[in-house]
Amino acid sequence: MKRIFAVLFIVALAALSNVAIADNISFIWDTSTGETLQGVDGDTSGWSHNNSMVSLGTFKWKLLGDTAEVVARVGGSRGILTHRGTRGLGIRGGENDEIDSYYGDVERLVIRFDQPTYLNSFEVRSLFYEDDLLGGDHRERGVAKFWLGGDNIFTQRLVGVENIETPGTKGIVDYSYDTPYLIDKIVFRVPTDRWFTCQSEFSVAKLNVTAVPEPISTVLFLTGGTVLAIRRMRKKGEK
Repeated sequence: MKRIFAVLFIVALAALSNVAIADNISFIWDTSTGETLQGVDGDTSGWSHNNSMVSLGTFKWKLLGDTAEVVARVGGSRGILTHRGTRGLGIRGGENDEIDSYYGDVERLVIRFDQPTYLNSFEVRSLFYEDDLLGGDHRERGVAKFWLGGDNIFTQRLVGVENIETPGTKGIVDYSYDTPYLIDKIVFRVPTDRWFTCQSEFSVAKLNVTAVPEPISTVLFLTGGTVLAIRRMRKKGEK
């Protein structure tokens, strides 16, 4: 009995300290670099293990032990998720392995969380810039809209920084936040208010998130309930 109470005490202390562990979600599965999927649920044997593109044949996929999901939308309809191991997730359409709007209906990759979650960082790929005919450069662009409780709390503008002509370039753009954003949804798409919308496309590669710790009151309630249950079982056993 003393051992049980000791374990419960340690668990309660850990929970009360509000220590939260960050989770990685990675859609990269690149055998050449040894990277594998992280935070992706279910049977992923049909996902791409290299630079080839495959259709996942569904509009959504569960993440983080069924506490989140990724969804493909095209205009007001469901889309089809696609995957390329070296780039990440895209949506079937103009560029089948990326997010774009070539046919007028803007594609949106939506990641939803069951509970408010801190977004620490994320990475997209295949977002490039290239020299144009007038001597300047064309930079692909995207947006990531952060949502919480139905409100768009922040919009991160995405801009390509790697030259597409550089050998081995993957068009990686990543954003990290010293003060994480509390969100329950993030929406990736190309911008709809710019002339270069039809000239931009990208894939979603990775996210790093942290679940909001359980409130102290909840931890105390659960711990106290467990202690009472153990006492009752012990009394029954003594009769």
